[in-house]
Amino acid sequence: MLQKLLSLFLICWSIPAVVGQNFSLYENDFESTSNTWITSFSSGPNEWIAFSCAGNGDLYPGANSMYISPGGTVDGCGPGGKEQHAYDNAASGLGFALAQQTIDATCAGTLTAAFEYKTGGVLGEDFLELVYSLDNGGSWIPLQTLPIANNWTPLSIPLPPTTYFTEFQIGFRFNFNDLNVIGIAPAIDNFVVTGIDTQDPVISTCVASSNVNLDNNCSAFVGDMTGTLFANDNCTASGDLII
Repeated sequence: MLQKLLSLFLICWSIPAVVGQNFSLYENDFESTSNTWITSFSSGPNEWIAFSCAGNGDLYPGANSMYISPGGTVDGCGPGGKEQHAYDNAASGLGFALAQQTIDATCAGTLTAAFEYKTGGVLGEDFLELVYSLDNGGSWIPLQTLPIANNWTPLSIPLPPTTYFTEFQIGFRFNFNDLNVIGIAPAIDNFVVTGIDTQDPVISTCVASSNVNLDNNCSAFVGDMTGTLFANDNCTASGDLII
């Protein structure tokens, strides 16, 4: 009986510890130049790449970020460089360059996207937006146009309730035209999406019941039960919680 009561106490004590906490659902410092974001663009010439030519954000050490580049013919960051941090005019009319990432928030609400950015351009002509999609990238909803910032600037943006407890895509869309090139190209670093887990973990493995002997004072010794309770909660990076 005491064994069962103790197991029940562990379960009841552990669930509040993991429900209602703020978790990191996705994070990327772009230090790997193998960019895991899906990129697309209209007719060019600008596209998103991950490399070192835009520098690294101020929050954490590193060398790389994700940024806009028109490409080039030689290696390096200088004019005409394949990895240069710059942008060019559209060949004609309007163009865009989109970088997107899928976020699994099926167990979390109250979502926030936080990141560092810098961008030049001309508001209304060449500008950077944070966008999201609820139909797997079929259509994109602008969330915020980012103000011009010549230096790394931290920004935290609440995501709309329609993204709560679902899987969705989030992205950065650089819109540009064929008129002017002013200032620096957009760059992003240290991107994080967090949310609050409000769903109860599922108890997948529980310690087996066993009998214990009580002494004359109705007391009993119960051994160390650490690591015998498993709760699955997909809002955590490790998957299973072991208590």
